[in-house]
This record gives sequence, C-alpha cells and structure tokens, in this order.
Amino acid sequence: MGTVAKRVDAGKDSPLEKTRAVVTLSNIKIQHQQAVQNLEFVRKQLVSTWTGKEPVFESVAGQVTAKTERLETYKPNTIMV
Repeated sequence: MGTVAKRVDAGKDSPLEKTRAVVTLSNIKIQHQQAVQNLEFVRKQLVSTWTGKEPVFESVAGQVTAKTERLETYKPNTIMV
C-alpha cells in the first residue's frame, strides 16, 4: 500500500485509489486469518480421527483418497455440535 499512498500524495492517483488499496489489503488479511483458522480446524479434525486431542505434527503431505463428505469447512462464529 506504500506505493499507492506515495502516488496519491504526489497527485498521480485519486485518493479513492488509496481507499481501494486499504480495503483490498484488509480483505486479504481477513482471508488469510480465515485460512489459518480453517487449517487449525482441519488439523484438529484429522487428529480426532486418531483419537488424539491436539495435533503433534507440523505438516501433512500426500493425497487424500478417502471420502471427505464428513469434513466440514470451519465457519467463524458457528457453534459445532
């Protein structure tokens, strides 16, 4: 966003461009946080299939060939029962 701010300050772009850049950056940060939360949720789901409580692994590799209908996507502010 620094580049956009410099262009706006120099009068090369409309202040609206700076606002758009701020909104875009905010959306990307939200998407990143949602991806991090979804990853944590899926890691815990995976561990629960192994009768564990907390993940003790740092990464998972390979292809999933099992059916995945039971996996649910994490949705913030949703109570899972």
